[in-house]
Amino acid sequence: LHAAFSAGGLLGALVGGLASAVVGVEPHLAAVAVLGLVVMAWAGPVLVGADAGSRAAAAGRSAGADAGPRPTAVLIVLGAVAGATAYGEGALSDWGALHLREQLHAAPALAAAGYAGFSSAMAAGRLAGGRLVAAVGERRLLVGGALLAAAGALTAVTTASLPVALGGFVLVGLGLANVFPLAIARAGALGGPSGVALATTVGYTGLLGGPPVIGFLAEHAGLPTALGTVALMAVLAAVLVLGIEGSALRRPSLP
Repeated sequence: LHAAFSAGGLLGALVGGLASAVVGVEPHLAAVAVLGLVVMAWAGPVLVGADAGSRAAAAGRSAGADAGPRPTAVLIVLGAVAGATAYGEGALSDWGALHLREQLHAAPALAAAGYAGFSSAMAAGRLAGGRLVAAVGERRLLVGGALLAAAGALTAVTTASLPVALGGFVLVGLGLANVFPLAIARAGALGGPSGVALATTVGYTGLLGGPPVIGFLAEHAGLPTALGTVALMAVLAAVLVLGIEGSALRRPSLP
């Protein structure tokens, strides 16, 4: 599911980059709006009419998960881990292409390639997430991924080379790929659906709050410095993971 989200970002970046050079912004956005309405008209009834038996089974499992005590502090920390990494995702989706255009003078199509590379790396990392957890363990994957993302973000905002910056975006995507899904999955394992709700609420503040924070910082300190906070937030995520008790980070299946 998370990989499909990233794949959609990749497709949107590729199509948007081509459309900006061929048809312009307004026709492209109008076409996307119409396509979105058509997809929702088709998918809505399918989702609403989901199999009742599956939902009943899920409700039975969640009742057991919610019956025990909820480690609320750990759930909030997991939400903060998710939020710190979602901050980077939101920042690159809204500001990454602008950084490539304004600071490195990339053509519009190449600027869009930055987010495309980020999204493709994130999708690939998420598809391989289960195997990576089995190979290195959840804690190492979370900490290592966050630190890899920090290194990629610093590379992207400090280099004067467009190819190197694009490579930095790819590293950020690979690093962040499994941090958000694993944090939310662990919240569900510890607290059931209410745990997922709590961690997700905290986590999405990073995704929604990241772009305006980047804009504010860019106005006062410049866009490269503002995007450098992506690295700081990724390091914060790694530190938070290290502070969680090991027994709270076993190996849940990815959502």
